[in-house]
Amino acid sequence: MTSLTVYHGRMPRRPHSVDSKTRRQFGVHYTSEVNIKKLIGPLFLDDLRAEFAGIKDSRDLLRDFHRKLCTLTFFDPACGRGDFLVVVLRELRLLEREVLGAIEPEARPESRVSVDQFFGIEIDADAARAVREALLLIHFAHRTFPWSSEVEGAAAVHCVIIGLGAQEVSHKTIYEYAKIGGEPRAIAASRINPYLVDADDVLISRRAKPLCDVPVLWEGVHALDTGILSSFTEDERRAFVAREPQARRWFRECLTGSDLIHGVKR
Repeated sequence: MTSLTVYHGRMPRRPHSVDSKTRRQFGVHYTSEVNIKKLIGPLFLDDLRAEFAGIKDSRDLLRDFHRKLCTLTFFDPACGRGDFLVVVLRELRLLEREVLGAIEPEARPESRVSVDQFFGIEIDADAARAVREALLLIHFAHRTFPWSSEVEGAAAVHCVIIGLGAQEVSHKTIYEYAKIGGEPRAIAASRINPYLVDADDVLISRRAKPLCDVPVLWEGVHALDTGILSSFTEDERRAFVAREPQARRWFRECLTGSDLIHGVKR
């Protein structure tokens, strides 16, 4: 497997945890995708697309153009977590897909644009490692299934399997489970996103505020009775209700995630 070349040094702390002084000292200022596209468009991508538009009717010129795409090299001297390199690789492969489709409309040739065409320098080893991982592509994925073990008393573990590669492939596979403990069913996919579905790379981020104009929820599942009622077991509840029948209406089942998993009733 090929890999992106990233030379790294050493930084005191990881980028997401540094204070403002260290951030300024080491230049930890990550760039949004919108601003990255503002740069790479006039820098090279607009010219490549214009060149492609002018040769769409000639397969020979298209093949030469494809070879050109596979020989371009890109270097980011302060690549951070690889935002520029990742976006450039994605845009270059999207353009390559159009070129290959114009050369052989009925065929599905594999990508030849490689991560070996990308280089970077980064002072933080953790960020450099993140760059390499970000440029790997998911070739296949098993959705959640229980990991079996022959060890007595083994913990209940559920996992996913993700197959990564440095090169694009035309045929990807997602393995889904109708029953979480059953056999997988293979599904052909054109792409595999972070949620292990055949869809665009849309990510749901954490939010601390509601999307619409509604009251803010300050507490989730949280008992405020200092354990007076919420600590009752089922046997204790029955005994109490037997002595005080009118109290039955005030008892409600309190169920947390841990209670559900372990079959505990409160």
